[in-house]
Amino acid sequence: MIAKQSPAIHYLGVNLLQAVLPFLVLLAGVLMKGTARSEFLPPNQLPGGWEAVRIPDVTHATLLATSDSFVALRVDSGKIMLLGTPDYAPVAAAGRPDGLAFSSVWARAAAFLDGKLVVASIDRGVRLDVLDPASGTWSVNAMDADFREGANSPFSGSIGAPALVRGEIQVRCDDKRIRRWKASDWSPLPTLDERFLAGIGAYPLDAKQFGRYLVKGYVADTINLEDQDGKPAELWVPYKHRLNDKTTFAASKSYLVATKATIPKGFLVWSGDNPASAPRFVPEPCGYPVIWKDRYLIGVSPVDNRFVYTMWDLGSPSPSGMKMVVPRGFSAYQVAGNDLVFPLSPLQKAYLCRLPLNAGAQTTRITPVKASVHERQGRMDFEIKAEPAPTAPITVGYETRSGSALAGSDFVHAAGTVTLTPEVPSVKVPVTVIRDQEVEGYETLSLA
Repeated sequence: MIAKQSPAIHYLGVNLLQAVLPFLVLLAGVLMKGTARSEFLPPNQLPGGWEAVRIPDVTHATLLATSDSFVALRVDSGKIMLLGTPDYAPVAAAGRPDGLAFSSVWARAAAFLDGKLVVASIDRGVRLDVLDPASGTWSVNAMDADFREGANSPFSGSIGAPALVRGEIQVRCDDKRIRRWKASDWSPLPTLDERFLAGIGAYPLDAKQFGRYLVKGYVADTINLEDQDGKPAELWVPYKHRLNDKTTFAASKSYLVATKATIPKGFLVWSGDNPASAPRFVPEPCGYPVIWKDRYLIGVSPVDNRFVYTMWDLGSPSPSGMKMVVPRGFSAYQVAGNDLVFPLSPLQKAYLCRLPLNAGAQTTRITPVKASVHERQGRMDFEIKAEPAPTAPITVGYETRSGSALAGSDFVHAAGTVTLTPEVPSVKVPVTVIRDQEVEGYETLSLA
């Protein structure tokens, strides 16, 4: 489903803001002070289907982790802020549990484990802090087994998100070591060196659960797994779809997906029902993959010099995608509840952009995608059609794009949304053609 591309927020009213910006900032501060309610942006400032929620009193936010109930952000004050789904109003904010000032090494990665936010930081080693969303307070502070009081940190690189692995909390680090803690009491366990561990492969991965297996790493033609008893297992990769260091993975109870950036581009899908069988290959680009509701794959792919989110139904014999235009300035995204979310910070204001996801998503295509227009005709009709017919109403955003025919001189720019239903699965969108005195013949424009 392709939505309209509207101007980015920060392009609106720039000239006016240059003159009155100080007064607007003061007024905005007065209006926002003391409120924790969500403020939504007007729909016409984002592509169709998207909404943006203003995060009160925050100018910049970084997405840390999500769950069905919360979104965790690291905000400009150095605090961790929790927003509650589905309205994304702030429910808790907590500074560093040690009371120190914000620094770039704190809150490098995080994950919701057993309903609590586990934050991994670098502090003379790797440190875990646990935030209870219900109380908004820190309950645990645990250092790794390599920690030495008063010593310089033996590690200062990047770290992965904490993962729960067979009764342990594990954090993979780019020094090829895995820091570990007991999940029962958070006491540190001996650090593992990946270079001496069997069954990982040339490219280790953050722990990903695929059915009863744990995905550990991979090489070009093999994905290395570990079952619930710690026994190694392997998945075979067809030769023509060999993997490399650009491959990214998404895993759920029922599916494992490996994307390919090399020719032929697309992604491989293994089913949890029979992981030893040959994977399916879907010849569509998919970047930054995540799996929602154990069935729907969401990724970013380029379409006509822009990026779109695509959602594929992995339960279908022939997965096909629902497309939504990516807002300008998008960053790393995750799924929170039934929404796709990412933070956006234009003009010193922080927003959480969200796209409601539809589990009954259809392949929505615009026909024709490009059409020839003769000026004497005065009008061109595009058809927006859902195939197969949707099982529930879906909204499609559209916008005209210039080809050899130019908006304003050859046709009137059109943008908006239409709703497709089981009873009305297709809608025609008229585009007005501007007649002039010059003989130009056939020209092209497209709808996206």
